[in-house]
Amino acid sequence: FWTDWEFLAIQNENGLTSEVQCVGIDVTDRILAEQALRQRTEEVNALYAMAREEVAARQRAEEALRVQAQELKL
Repeated sequence: FWTDWEFLAIQNENGLTSEVQCVGIDVTDRILAEQALRQRTEEVNALYAMAREEVAARQRAEEALRVQAQELKL
């Protein structure tokens, strides 16, 4: 259970604080959504990095095959 608290000082006619009002708002859903979003962002970033590594590996393999094909033609 997560709560966001706001405090408001109420001043009297002399400018002195005579009371404090406090309001608490349940922000549990927001906090859980933010945590889930952070987790999913980390997962997507990891998958993106893996995909980039795979693309680079395939490009290296294709280049190696091109070089081998050129050598066979000679």
